[in-house]
Amino acid sequence: MKEGRCVKVGEEPYKMVKSRPKWNKPKENPDIPDLEVFGFWQTEVYVPPPAVNGKIPRNEYGNVELYKPSMLPGGTVHLTEPGLNRVARKLGVDCAAAMVGWDFHGGSSHPVFDGWVVCVEHKEKVLAEWHKEQQLAKERETAKREKRIYGNWKKLIRGLRIREALKRKYDLQEPEDFGEIQAEETKDENTQSVVAKSTSVATVDDGNDNDEDDDDDNDGDDCQPKNRQKPFKRKPPAAKAKALEGEEMLPSAKKKKKTTQTTAKTKAIKKKK
Repeated sequence: MKEGRCVKVGEEPYKMVKSRPKWNKPKENPDIPDLEVFGFWQTEVYVPPPAVNGKIPRNEYGNVELYKPSMLPGGTVHLTEPGLNRVARKLGVDCAAAMVGWDFHGGSSHPVFDGWVVCVEHKEKVLAEWHKEQQLAKERETAKREKRIYGNWKKLIRGLRIREALKRKYDLQEPEDFGEIQAEETKDENTQSVVAKSTSVATVDDGNDNDEDDDDDNDGDDCQPKNRQKPFKRKPPAAKAKALEGEEMLPSAKKKKKTTQTTAKTKAIKKKK
């Protein structure tokens, strides 16, 4: 059927092929018949039954199998306008979906539909009603869009009127322009940077003056520089601090030695006596 052909009447199968059962389903009938295979010369073009009294012939699923253009039932036409079935139902006209193929995904096959099959005598009426419905839909869409636009303008104008009323009532002043505020901020930043640079230059000049004053002192001049900084002295480490403390305690140790020597001399004099 996918090729739009059917087996001729009275033809016998060319050969028999053993059928392949579906193992994912339980076997309802273990005695599955073999599959009949026919050759191309044993087939002919499929001619579907024509439409009778405005009724379109369908398959067991309510669709029209339209794998090939030749499979279109007689007295019908294939239309691809979207939403045509809704218009046909509204007019009371028979309309069937056209199945044009199969799509294999997700581990199974799914039918592919494209368009609708309608009787030829109802084609003009259905298309005219469909175009009318499309025009009404466009008008509704434009009306909805215009309503939204006018609503936005209404909100904007209402807000401006409220602002003007508040300004008149409370004597509010207009806020400064954002560009002017930004220009003032940049001016302030520039002035701050200039002041910072001038202070850094002044500190460098003071250091140079101190160096010149030190040179004058080395030459023997009596004048002393102004704002002379004291030389920086590093704190000694812990080991040197302990050594210094030991040196400070040396005089006391000498005193103890002298006292011991004097006591020893006095004892020797007493023994002689």
